[in-house]
Amino acid sequence: MSTRRIRITLAAAALTALSVALATPPTVDGFTVVMLPDTQFYSQTAANFPNFQAQTNWVVQNKVLEDIAFVTHVGDIVQSGASFPIEWQRASSAMGAIDGSGGIPFDGHVPYGAALGNHDFDVVSNKTNSSQYVANFGPARYSNRSWYLGSTPNGRNHAQRFLADGREFVHLTLEWRAADYALEWARGILAQWPNTPAIVSTHEHLNTGNPGARTSGGATADSAGDNSAEQVYRKLVEPFPQVFLVLCGHIFGNGRRSDTTVFGETTFEVLADFQSDPNGGNGWLQRLLFRPALAEIEFKTFSPTYVAGVTSGPNRAIDPASNFTLSFDLDAHRAALLEHTVLRFGQGADFGFGPYAGAVDTHVGDGDAGSSLPSTAYGAALNLRVDGDEDNEQGLLRFDGIVGLAPGQIPPGTPIERAVLTLTAEGANANSASGAALHRMLTPWSETSSFTSLGAGVQLGVEALATPDALTGAIFSSKGTRSFDVTPSVQAWVNGAANHGWVLVASGTDRIEFRSSNWGQGAERPLLTVRFASECPTPARFCPVTSNSFSPLGARIGWQGTTSVSANNFTLTAERVPPGKSALFFYGAQRARAPFADGYRCVAAPLLRLAPPSNANAQGAVARVLDFGSAPLNSGAGQVTAGAVFSFQCWYRDPQGPGGAGSNFSDALEVRFCP
Repeated sequence: MSTRRIRITLAAAALTALSVALATPPTVDGFTVVMLPDTQFYSQTAANFPNFQAQTNWVVQNKVLEDIAFVTHVGDIVQSGASFPIEWQRASSAMGAIDGSGGIPFDGHVPYGAALGNHDFDVVSNKTNSSQYVANFGPARYSNRSWYLGSTPNGRNHAQRFLADGREFVHLTLEWRAADYALEWARGILAQWPNTPAIVSTHEHLNTGNPGARTSGGATADSAGDNSAEQVYRKLVEPFPQVFLVLCGHIFGNGRRSDTTVFGETTFEVLADFQSDPNGGNGWLQRLLFRPALAEIEFKTFSPTYVAGVTSGPNRAIDPASNFTLSFDLDAHRAALLEHTVLRFGQGADFGFGPYAGAVDTHVGDGDAGSSLPSTAYGAALNLRVDGDEDNEQGLLRFDGIVGLAPGQIPPGTPIERAVLTLTAEGANANSASGAALHRMLTPWSETSSFTSLGAGVQLGVEALATPDALTGAIFSSKGTRSFDVTPSVQAWVNGAANHGWVLVASGTDRIEFRSSNWGQGAERPLLTVRFASECPTPARFCPVTSNSFSPLGARIGWQGTTSVSANNFTLTAERVPPGKSALFFYGAQRARAPFADGYRCVAAPLLRLAPPSNANAQGAVARVLDFGSAPLNSGAGQVTAGAVFSFQCWYRDPQGPGGAGSNFSDALEVRFCP
């Protein structure tokens, strides 16, 4: 038999095995996320440390039985900062059980994250240095894991993605009282995954009770520094509809709350901390049992070391405050993300289409109190002043270039589901009993405009609509970030009205100052978020990937063209495939998750192969043009029509792969096709 024939036979055998694997039914609906509350007293003493070890060993031993998809540690990993290195050694060792060793796959047992708590800074509650945290739980610990999305430059905040029962999630691990730079970074991560449900874990966020109030610590008087829990919610959670769950510790006990955001989405925030129980916490952890088919998330508290009637301390497994069920339709939430496009505009921020530079703002006043002089332009001011008494100050704000046909613009005539303006009022003039009204401007202005050049300021009913499009309402907070529904304004501009932005007019006599587009930290600059239904939604990646002989990051699937059936110009791509090796794209109507060869098969039967296979080029790239007029795309179970949803993946040969199986997979791509 010739060498060529041997190779053909081996390739055919591999593809046959692939077909058999894809015929395996998808996994049972439902999965578990494990939440590890504060472990500081476990790490502090040798006597308590077995509780920490038992927690992570239980995760490893039960990852298949419980279908554990992710583990999150909500901070206070150790007790004494950098004072006692043995605490960090214990903590790293305990969490290392999840990493695995020896024959454990490249990605470890389970994806995980560990938040930076106040006791994890070198000096407890002093955020100056975090050298021990970064050395033990910084980016170097996860840098080669396919599920790790990166960190802030200082290594204090991290992002992960994980697959759970065929569903992709993004998880953010935020430092204690996250500063604005961390929230800016987190916004950028979420913008990269706009169609993916997201969970946030941070150390301090919620007080005990149901509903528990968000904590107030971290609200500095006038800075871009630490943020309170309320500010984290207002700056990060509410403006990003994909965030549905925030987990935290820090305060002993249990707490939870749910809120409906300005986008109409439900968000849940949950606190769990058992550190004051005997033995450093008696090993209690929380299991989050996601049951999408039942539209619920059950929180169950469990300990691998507590024995009822023997171990001292309360039995948290029967405490209603620790064990409860949240009603949440995860699949409906995910479908809404897939079926909508969200565009954001904030000065200097890159939300997927390059840094935005179209924010224009200033304020004008008559100078009666000597503050805003009538002939002076304030386009470079750091704050927009709005006052209803002597100075008669008015703020002006506009986002240019938001409507158009270029990527990152709203197509003209698009029906807007919701447009939201997020503003931050902070410092000496952050409080206002009456707030401000936003009136749509009817005449042009610029940052060089003044009270005088506008003809004694903006006259409502003349230069601006007499009726406001939005009201801020009262703002009582030393840091007052709020989001407002401005859909009527944006819809008018999308429908063809000239975009002259808004004038902000005080609703009473209180002065209030909003951060302008010139403010140093992007997290407090004005942010406009627009959400509308997508006729052609952006394809969404899912599925874990493992390293191959060409790249430690593994192969990644991608696409070119559009998902329009009538345009018929959609191309699948894959990168980081071993050069010269055979690759085959395949697809199906259902997701799955099953280890196979050196990777994961994430498309369920029936298998629809896009033959023939192709060889990756010298750069590890391979492409397959989809012709919707040819088999299997034009008929039968694999026919692509408007509204059809299919998942695509790339299988490839890799004889020198680290797993030794000889082949592997890319991640997968879910595509909803449109007319």
